[in-house]
Amino acid sequence: MRPKGPLVGMVVLVLAVLGVSAAWCKPNGPASPPDTTQSYVLLSLIKSVAGVKPKDEFFDIRMRFKRSDISCTLASIDAALSTTDSSSTNRVLSDAEISLNWGFPPAELDTRTTMYGPAFRVFDAQPYAGLHVVGQELPASKYAGTMVTGALLWSIDSDHHYLPALFADFFVAALGKQGKEEFLNKVALRGSYLVPLQRGAAPVSRIVIEVPIGGLTTF
Repeated sequence: MRPKGPLVGMVVLVLAVLGVSAAWCKPNGPASPPDTTQSYVLLSLIKSVAGVKPKDEFFDIRMRFKRSDISCTLASIDAALSTTDSSSTNRVLSDAEISLNWGFPPAELDTRTTMYGPAFRVFDAQPYAGLHVVGQELPASKYAGTMVTGALLWSIDSDHHYLPALFADFFVAALGKQGKEEFLNKVALRGSYLVPLQRGAAPVSRIVIEVPIGGLTTF
């Protein structure tokens, strides 16, 4: 059985509160060299082309909130809420993620980083929690916004069954200053693949085409 109403509200509340608090926790200090690890927000129109296809998907919001030189909060959410019954008013969140990440501080001219930490994800309307490792292109990179994630997750349901799964996710784009004429500056590709670690359970996947609106907004 999949959790509905109250859990969905809790997920959205956690996304909002942790994301905003992470931005406010950005440390103050003296002037420093140009920041390659800036916070950013990216808004994109989306269309699923394979695997899970929510009927009313519309756009995706991806966020990175810098907390310190070695930590950040990553979040993403599909703004469309899907339902398996068009006559029902009880909707469920189809795809979202929020994670707290730590890693080694990048050098001034670094364009990518690897981080790790706890993650909470909703995939195909099913909530999961676990640990992940993420490789990310920083705002100074030609491929800013691109990231690849691997995770060990456990499903969370109302019957208190915590089942493990392997999860892989990628987002490929070219939103950096040097990539303005690249195809991936106008169209991005996102993919997710989840493999439950129990006998008889089928893998779940999703491939999404995204069209960024206004590019990567850093702050």
